[in-house]
Amino acid sequence: MAALQNPEVVLTFMVDHLVNLLNDRMIDTAGLAAVDLGRSDVQDMLQMKQMRGWKRFIQNTLYEHIQRNTGADYYTPFFIHPEGGSNRDYWLLHLSKHHSAREEMGKIHWGMENTFEHFGRAGFNSLGFNPSEDVRKDMLDFGFNDNARTRSENAVVDQLARMLHARAVAGKGPLTKKELFASHCNEAPVIGEIVDAALAELRKAQDVIITGKDGALRRSVKTFAWDDEIKVSREPGLFSVFDQRAA
Repeated sequence: MAALQNPEVVLTFMVDHLVNLLNDRMIDTAGLAAVDLGRSDVQDMLQMKQMRGWKRFIQNTLYEHIQRNTGADYYTPFFIHPEGGSNRDYWLLHLSKHHSAREEMGKIHWGMENTFEHFGRAGFNSLGFNPSEDVRKDMLDFGFNDNARTRSENAVVDQLARMLHARAVAGKGPLTKKELFASHCNEAPVIGEIVDAALAELRKAQDVIITGKDGALRRSVKTFAWDDEIKVSREPGLFSVFDQRAA
């Protein structure tokens, strides 16, 4: 992908065939090297019905291996569950070099809520297993529906508050919405609209100041441009989200 300008690649894997391949050649799969397959929690997860455990395992391990070997800057690693009760589930990986391509694919996932599945946490940092924790912890069966949208928006507000507070403490300067999206949205069921909703809540609490490319304050808009700049307010409001969640 590195030799092309703004390429997009879509890979689809039949889940049952991929599971058979992993069972046959598990030792040779570099993406699984960090996971101890003999652990009881891993084995319990893989025994979950309707391959839900295997989907969790695939999504939370192989995505990074594929992304690293393709050189894609942006990706979405979610599942397709066909309508009509079919057991032929697919893992769909969308790989690209541009944030707009990733954003449009994310919108498709949310727009076809009954067809796509995510097996991870809500909000940012939703994928990956911590070797020191039970692999079943915080893993959600996530259907891109209204409930999942609410969980995602709530999680992103909390995570953004902590993230921006930490940046301010470290003496780091403002960042753009694009920089925020690029550094945190790849592994997450998050699109620009969810980031916008979280930024609007932080702005309402007077925790952040958002300005346009021309320096004008973005006082009341609900949709922010990719190059809008976000910085922490020096005087948080009475109902500061930072005070509630960033401690």
